[in-house]
Amino acid sequence: MANDGFTPTQIKQLQELLDERFEAQDIRLIGELDRRFAEQAERSDVKFAQQDKQIEAQFTSQNQWLKAQFTEERAYYRQLIRDELRDIREQLTRLSERTDQDDRVAFTDIEQLKRRVSRVEAALAKLH
Repeated sequence: MANDGFTPTQIKQLQELLDERFEAQDIRLIGELDRRFAEQAERSDVKFAQQDKQIEAQFTSQNQWLKAQFTEERAYYRQLIRDELRDIREQLTRLSERTDQDDRVAFTDIEQLKRRVSRVEAALAKLH
């Protein structure tokens, strides 16, 4: 076996020196990887926190929009129901002013209007 002029002791010393350098290099590489991993984790944490804030803001905004829509729709339907009740009351007033000859027709119309009033009042009660 050719040892290129190195003694067994020198070869052993060279091997130990190489082992120490590889070990030192491994320690530096592991330290560098740990540092990079920590930096990446920190950036990810910041990114996730920003995403959480964006999602929360979006949810809050959508929730407010839905509440506004609900309030607006509720007001719209209330007005429709009020208009319907006003129309029914006007019809009842006109019916009550009819002459005796129309009594039978007026009675049927009044009963239909009473049923409409009941349905409209029930719908209005559901909105409250």
